Amino acid sequence: MQWFTRTLMALWVVLGVAFAQTPAAEQAADAAVRTWLAGGFTTKIDPEDPWKALRQTLNFQPAPRDGRVNVALREFGTAEGNTETYRYPVADRAGNLLTYDVTVTRGTDGTWTPTRIMPEAAQASLPESLKSPLATVVFALLSVAFVVAAFTNTFIREGLRRALAIARETLPVYGVINALLYGVFALGMAFGVSFPEAARELGNLLGGSLRQTGILDFASNVPSLALGIFTWNFMSGAFLTTYVPGLFLGVPAPLFNLARFFAIGVALAPTEGLGASFWLHLPVIIIELQAYIFIACAAVGWLFRWPRVGFVRAWRDYAYSLLPAALLLLIGAWYEALEILVLVPMFR
Repeated sequence: MQWFTRTLMALWVVLGVAFAQTPAAEQAADAAVRTWLAGGFTTKIDPEDPWKALRQTLNFQPAPRDGRVNVALREFGTAEGNTETYRYPVADRAGNLLTYDVTVTRGTDGTWTPTRIMPEAAQASLPESLKSPLATVVFALLSVAFVVAAFTNTFIREGLRRALAIARETLPVYGVINALLYGVFALGMAFGVSFPEAARELGNLLGGSLRQTGILDFASNVPSLALGIFTWNFMSGAFLTTYVPGLFLGVPAPLFNLARFFAIGVALAPTEGLGASFWLHLPVIIIELQAYIFIACAAVGWLFRWPRVGFVRAWRDYAYSLLPAALLLLIGAWYEALEILVLVPMFR
């Protein structure tokens, strides 16, 4: 009977994939990739639809010059609601084979239209090992230990105290950069409210990029989602794109975050009013942005400390800024996971 059960399961999977593909969607995707290679989605300003150029810039990768495609080699990608994605191998002018994802969406009239053409989605950035129950339990225990250590006589508390002491030494720098970065975020949010079409397009783009990290695979429960959020925010947002640039004479850290904060502000703009979802998410915005801001402030701050305490010490002490950032991101991750899985559904 085992072979029979396995055969049924295999047929179920195959039939499920087959039914997920719509012939009309396939034809629309084939036509879209041909039109794209012929230059049909080039960015042009349309006076009647000023956001068309923005949509095309964000959602349609420039086609390779003299690119060629054999639609018979099309592969089915994913299906989600009224959206389906197909994968095509495209040969460029030099003969290199590139893979592109073509996304088509069904409108209210039943017509499928292309909404996105991008290089093949990258593999999930978060390690598979983090999805295990053991990793979730270890993360929960470490979260409690870290918070307890922050308020007891431990090296964690000493590191936090040292980071705050350094911040006080360069308090004007912290005040200016806090005002600058929060101000840029508020400016982005105001822009998004004024131009909701831009906010939606940028929100979709950032949302798609976030899905590619694999973070949605952690949404089975609050501790697991908190683990995924914290890992991504700390490694990508705090360490790689803020702390590391700050090692190179400090200034790159706030510069990297200026563009990011403006984009996040546009994407998170409350285009449909200040509802419950916005107010529930506001603490996350304040807490997580402050984690990045604190590191950016410390990056510039060590430049001001350099003449007084020496280059090596100022550069080394900059690492203390990671501790307050980690604590803020940890608190933010647990709250955000609770917000997404528990609080927001309660107010729907």
